[in-house]
Amino acid sequence: MEWKMVVKPHTERINVKRSEFYATIFPIKDEKDFREKLKEVSERDATHNCWAYRIFSPSGILEHSSDDGEPNGTAGRPILGVLKKYNLMNTAIVVTRYFGGVKLGVRGLIEAYSSAAETAVKGAELRRLRLMKEFEVEVNYQELNNVFRVVEMMGLELVEMDYTERGAKILLRGLEIPENLVIKTIRDVLI
Repeated sequence: MEWKMVVKPHTERINVKRSEFYATIFPIKDEKDFREKLKEVSERDATHNCWAYRIFSPSGILEHSSDDGEPNGTAGRPILGVLKKYNLMNTAIVVTRYFGGVKLGVRGLIEAYSSAAETAVKGAELRRLRLMKEFEVEVNYQELNNVFRVVEMMGLELVEMDYTERGAKILLRGLEIPENLVIKTIRDVLI
């Protein structure tokens, strides 16, 4: 599956029966990052700050949403549905509503929140993500040149390298894992 993520925060505004909806889409790394950015984006004087996010983790996709006081399933889930529709990962959307005096009903709320979220996605700059393998090797000094040859031959990315008493710990990233290296740890990452 091909995923995308938003490059930088972007906000769009729509008006539905005098209620104003401000949808802000932004990139996130993890749940802690989301919580911090949610505080920045949420408006205290707003009627509702509804949200959803999707995060890739080695143990699976984390998805959460909140209706923030709107009737159950009328805000957070439609926003999450937009994230899924556009295959967005490591991305969050917060839709802030200022009540305009006219009740929208369940159907109207679902349409308004999903429309606001979709407007933000369409206006935002997105980039493709690739699923890669990130792995660590530990080698002595005599094996170091061999590792560099494999890195060059396979087009691997050298993420980090720390020298030790006996050699080096090297963190590499690539589409495939080389068979001729002894891998200490491995995990999937989205880049």
